[in-house]
Amino acid sequence: MANLVLRKGTHSQFQKSLQNNVIEWGTGLTIDQYFDRESTLRGTPYSQKAHFFYVLVPEDDIETTELLAHCEVYEHPALFVSTSGVAQEIKCMAIGSVFCPVEHRGKGYAKIMMNMLYKQLEQDPQVRASTLYSDIGPVFYDRIGWKTMPSKEVVIAVQPTWQVPALCQSITNKAEVDRLVTQDNIMIREEMNKVAQPAFAVLPAPEKIHWIQQRSQFYCEKLGHGDIEVFGAHIPGTDNYVTFFHNFGEKAIYFLRMRSDSDQNTKAFIALAQREALRYDFEKIILWDIPAIDGVGDKQTVIQQREESISALTIFNDTSNVTWLLNEKFAWV
Repeated sequence: MANLVLRKGTHSQFQKSLQNNVIEWGTGLTIDQYFDRESTLRGTPYSQKAHFFYVLVPEDDIETTELLAHCEVYEHPALFVSTSGVAQEIKCMAIGSVFCPVEHRGKGYAKIMMNMLYKQLEQDPQVRASTLYSDIGPVFYDRIGWKTMPSKEVVIAVQPTWQVPALCQSITNKAEVDRLVTQDNIMIREEMNKVAQPAFAVLPAPEKIHWIQQRSQFYCEKLGHGDIEVFGAHIPGTDNYVTFFHNFGEKAIYFLRMRSDSDQNTKAFIALAQREALRYDFEKIILWDIPAIDGVGDKQTVIQQREESISALTIFNDTSNVTWLLNEKFAWV
């Protein structure tokens, strides 16, 4: 086997990676539409500053488009509370789109790439943590160093009988998303300083929320629905809010990030999400990392450990038993 290297890929290599993985992540799209979607996402402010692309290639042919394996890496601001009990702002690198072309499978290239990436991140003094979401079970990444974390999901069937309380209003512009998420970040920092055990949390940056919601907008336009008009919900006069992700493939509205002080407000957010779901003939509302909700009835399914998008985390050079807080959909890549 030739000597292999892990390096940041060229534009041509990234284009080739899309040709490779369209079969996995381009369901329902033509290859031109898939390229268009990825170009749209790469043009967002978040992707422009936080997206990196890596390839595993032979050392003697580093610009080849015959890629042995490839992945994408996204930078996240995060907080880490060590045994000292003080929240430190850290850089977290989130791994996504791990892919080995069909013709190269069975040769260990994905494992080689991920081992190299783990070591590279571990040796970077600016990087303290890394996350990923596994669609291939918990074992593969756990053996490399990304430890499987609790991945709870609550699924609520859409029902037309839910009434939206007057206290709950739609978020209909991105500036309001920015305001609420920015305020939320301030509060998260204050709250993390009060955590008494080792803990980790990705911060819900406004530009990251917009990046995920841009995906919704792309599909909304392609399906002839025009523009997404509702980006979430909030309780005026409070800091309670939720941001939405319209997943047209799953016919679901995901809660990206929610701050709620009561079951009453949570149910109000669900009611507004139900109304929004009915607009697009969606079937369910999905929330990550929250307990069962009182008063929802038998339309609620609590999944203790997801089979896809299984959360995994590593804190480099730290052996403490870390709890991942706020492990909601906004942290996904």
